[in-house]
Amino acid sequence: MAETNQRRLRVVSVNLCLSGRGGNLLIQAPLLASAVVTAFTGAVSAWLTLLRPVGAMWFSLPLPLALGWIAAPNIAQFYGCALWLTPWRTRLCEQYKRERIEEWFKQVAALDPLPDVICIQEVTNLWFDSSYTSLILKKARELGFIHSSLPPLGPRFPATLANSGLIILSQHPLVSTGYHLFRNQAWFDLFAVNRGCLYAGVDVPIWGRFDVFTAHLAPNPEAVANLLNIDNQKWQLLSVENNTALKQAEELFAFIRRHTLRG
Repeated sequence: MAETNQRRLRVVSVNLCLSGRGGNLLIQAPLLASAVVTAFTGAVSAWLTLLRPVGAMWFSLPLPLALGWIAAPNIAQFYGCALWLTPWRTRLCEQYKRERIEEWFKQVAALDPLPDVICIQEVTNLWFDSSYTSLILKKARELGFIHSSLPPLGPRFPATLANSGLIILSQHPLVSTGYHLFRNQAWFDLFAVNRGCLYAGVDVPIWGRFDVFTAHLAPNPEAVANLLNIDNQKWQLLSVENNTALKQAEELFAFIRRHTLRG
């Protein structure tokens, strides 16, 4: 924490891990379902290729991969919503996410003094469902965090499942806000979730304007391989590029410079 005229600026950052419904249950089912979609569209595209001139194969052959790739995250969300309708939804689907939000804000309320700014990651809005974000904003307002910076509600194409899940909460007025969707996206994120960075210019008493940034970079490919129970060597064959997070970090630094270099 920095200090000016005995006034400390307090910033808290947390990853609440509130992405998705169903947790690990969303892994095997969508992969199986997307494999079925891929196989079906593959059979259809092969049939179309036989009926068309040879040049048409370049259109039909990528079709099953593209449809399977796009279908996987959306089938996962459908599967999660179906589980959510069962009597076991709190344990199987939401994984006590609402209870975790309530408990986390109790911990924040116990801080003395309260932070000036809170940065939160991974509160993704699935299919434009902003219920977790709304609950967080409600609990934040109860503690005096009445100002917020948010990314767009829904995913931006080509992602079809979730937005970036970033939030900046402030007790003080925001003089400016900004959002940047990373141009570089990991291939396993591209059609599922947006990765980006969020900005807020906060007008803090005594301090004046203070720039706050938060971001959620692509995960390490090895971590994704472990989650999906894929052998690391096989995963390396599937992982075309492992430096996506570094490229996103470069975009983040450019985003920071753009909002902090003021004449």
